[in-house]
Amino acid sequence: MIPFGPGRWLRLAGLIRKESLQILRDPSSFLIAGVLPLLLLFIFGFGVSLDLRRVPVGVVIENPTPETDSFLALVPQLSLFHRIPGPPPQGG
Repeated sequence: MIPFGPGRWLRLAGLIRKESLQILRDPSSFLIAGVLPLLLLFIFGFGVSLDLRRVPVGVVIENPTPETDSFLALVPQLSLFHRIPGPPPQGG
């Protein structure tokens, strides 16, 4: 553990200077240390959306009841789901 005191900041400044010079010496290090984090910030900030909107959902009802009818009446009112009509039930 680095002790607290003025020497700590000198060592930190020396480490920052050493790593900065190394990044300037090696262009691939600059790519890894500077460009790649910015690219990842952009991708995760704009490219990935975790908001749920209009998720396609299908419901299979084997035994229709008043509860299932009321649930199916509620689904179109929710902005999260988008009901996709399926094929008609087959007799069997």
